[in-house]
Amino acid sequence: MFESSPIHASVLKTYSRPIVHMRKQVEANRFGLIFGAGLSKHCQIPTWQELVEALAKEPTIEGESILGVVPPRAGLPYQTEMLFEHFKQRQYGISPVEHHNTRALDYRIGAEWRELIRNHLYANVTGTMGDTLEAHPYLRQFLSIIRRTHMTVSYNFDDFLEQSLLRKRVVQDRNSLGFESVTNPWTQFRRTNAVIYHPNGVVPQNRLETPSDRFVFSEASYVKQLMGIFAGDQAGLVSHLSKHTCLLIGLSLEDDTLRNVLTQAAHSCPGNFHYYVHYLKDGDTLDDDARRAITLANFKVYNLITLFLIDDEICALGELIDIDFCPPNKFCDFAETHNIPIQFRFYLTGSLGVGKSTTINHFRNLIVLDEWLEQRLPILEESWDDLTVEEKSTVDDWIAN
Repeated sequence: MFESSPIHASVLKTYSRPIVHMRKQVEANRFGLIFGAGLSKHCQIPTWQELVEALAKEPTIEGESILGVVPPRAGLPYQTEMLFEHFKQRQYGISPVEHHNTRALDYRIGAEWRELIRNHLYANVTGTMGDTLEAHPYLRQFLSIIRRTHMTVSYNFDDFLEQSLLRKRVVQDRNSLGFESVTNPWTQFRRTNAVIYHPNGVVPQNRLETPSDRFVFSEASYVKQLMGIFAGDQAGLVSHLSKHTCLLIGLSLEDDTLRNVLTQAAHSCPGNFHYYVHYLKDGDTLDDDARRAITLANFKVYNLITLFLIDDEICALGELIDIDFCPPNKFCDFAETHNIPIQFRFYLTGSLGVGKSTTINHFRNLIVLDEWLEQRLPILEESWDDLTVEEKSTVDDWIAN
């Protein structure tokens, strides 16, 4: 049950228009969430950099010397690729010569590599999933939205989203998992809601669960995914971004694949914008000039409207846009109590033929009232000067109504 607090009032007052818009999109089933590493960091999951460093120290890899010769500007996927190739050669060295480069051996090496990743991915996870979920600053507030929306995108390798949904499974989902986890966006989903899409693949914490075939962790797989974007492999994700309003949380815009997908979506549907949480640690400050520069750059390049939020504010945002947790009557009462406007109307006017209808057509993510609510009268095709007094009166009455 929604209980208002000063932080709710602060977030709503600062971002009233985005919150009202996201609530409308949730209600219309045209909303989606996209999560990045920032979500899993609160679950004690290492960042990619930390994971690479941990793998390099792994006794079966001994790759610290390998990372020592990495080119200064080499990215993490390239470092991972070097570690994997080093690991593979070590495995070849302890295998019979006749088995070298055979498919069976390569599969076994790949399976052992993923098992190492699983071990280090969840190495610092302590306690039960329930403990982790309850301690997370905002994940619980978004589970209801994840359950009702069509697709949630997670760029993380872990399956904490799935574990959280399973733990908080509602009564109507008792005969199923309550969600579907996929790694290929072009497949036909079995469910119409609660689909969790991992573009980079997923490595479940449960060892009985098989890791996905699609696993983007090394330079080779990363480049293949990046090239696949231009070949249309991510058309499903681009389509999702074009049809829905999405909220991006815990993501870095330094990811080339994410940037390319956002850019494609922005060009294919320029009137459909999304919301991006620029994470601030409690106590962090950004001056007005920095906020303005970040906001303008994100909007111009990626069609992203930036929200500057700390953990508690992200939690409050999740509660405010959840129309089940905070129903319309409570939301309206809360906004009225704090004198915060929550109705936004835009009027587009202009002379004939200047492009009003064309402009409005770009904003499919807003509620639009058409200029003509009925089929137009044939008499409107005639020149005004050729109409009789009676016909002019008929036309005037019809337009006025």
